[in-house]
Amino acid sequence: FVDDLNMPMREKYFAQPPIELLRQWMDHSGWYDRKAQLLHKLVDICFVGAMGPPGGGRNPVTNRYLRHFNHIAFPPLSDESLTHIFYTITKAHTEAFFPDGIQVRALPTVEAAIAVYNACSESLLPTPSRSHYTFNLRDLAKVFQGILMADPKKVLDDGNVWMRLWAHENQRVFRDRLIDHKDCSWFDDMLREQLEHHFKAKWAQ
Repeated sequence: FVDDLNMPMREKYFAQPPIELLRQWMDHSGWYDRKAQLLHKLVDICFVGAMGPPGGGRNPVTNRYLRHFNHIAFPPLSDESLTHIFYTITKAHTEAFFPDGIQVRALPTVEAAIAVYNACSESLLPTPSRSHYTFNLRDLAKVFQGILMADPKKVLDDGNVWMRLWAHENQRVFRDRLIDHKDCSWFDDMLREQLEHHFKAKWAQ
């Protein structure tokens, strides 16, 4: 399995040596030993690769290599689908364990978390120095997993506690992965905007 297949940088004339090395096996069933001048064939091997669309440190891959693969593409879920999935989960949990004052915050919680996830995915793109800036649905699910693990006896009917919990989980999942003050400052400003937009509350409160 080869993950991030299109991460190798392209050279001046668009060659990608790691890709060409892999393509040599697919074209010739092996690799050459330059000292012995022999072709070492490898058999019973199946390559599986994964990559995202070009951009943010990911590069286009030559069709001479891609022609050897069967392609399977998964389009991203729409915001409406994400809202339906996580709202169903959050609503059922809050109705079972939390009072009315928290239940009414289920939808804003979901919408705000999805907005944070989308903002991070669009603005915090991976680069060679930030190769771990990759966000997917597992990260969004971790936010809700943390929120729904909260003890109802400690949250009670206090909306401010619930909002602090939402902010904390977003910071734990997304902000803790950021590597410099510029990115952290951007995240703090964005989180503050989402809090005010979806919960109608000020960060200072």
